[in-house]
Amino acid sequence: MFGRLASRARVRFAARNGVLRRTQKAADAPDIEFKDALVIGADHPASQYVWATSAAGLLQGQALAKLGDLAASKKVLESISEMQQRIGDARLEQTRALMDSIG
Repeated sequence: MFGRLASRARVRFAARNGVLRRTQKAADAPDIEFKDALVIGADHPASQYVWATSAAGLLQGQALAKLGDLAASKKVLESISEMQQRIGDARLEQTRALMDSIG
């Protein structure tokens, strides 16, 4: 019983404070104020979701271009490039180069 309670406590602690990337363990303290954590959404630059979306969008654009669907590729890449610019993603230059090659 205590193992289950301790496990639940660790989960709550990790949910409140975040998980350290290096150790995959709960952080000792949150790196942002709780009130600020409430406003971080999936598309906020501090969220890993937006970085994953950026990477996936570039891959999707590349795949569509290789399949010959240039219009769909350009549409995806334009959307992703705006996101990449907003979050400061270094892949922006790669996205722009692919868009330029599509025309």
